[in-house]
Amino acid sequence: MNSPVGSQAVFWDRLLSLADTIESRGLCAETVNHLLAIEVGFAGSFEPTEEYPEYAAMRLCMALQRHLEKSAD
Repeated sequence: MNSPVGSQAVFWDRLLSLADTIESRGLCAETVNHLLAIEVGFAGSFEPTEEYPEYAAMRLCMALQRHLEKSAD
């Protein structure tokens, strides 16, 4: 992920894959794993002032991942 544009494309592809997983399997352990992979893989990649849509989507993924982990306990 050398270029910001490449990083953004990979990020959106991962979100699309996550949407496919949710549609086909629902909210499950695999969903949490996808969310965690997005959080770990893209942590600090997007600046809110420069890449706001990506930043907001990343925050949503983080919030969903934490919520799903709490719900599983």
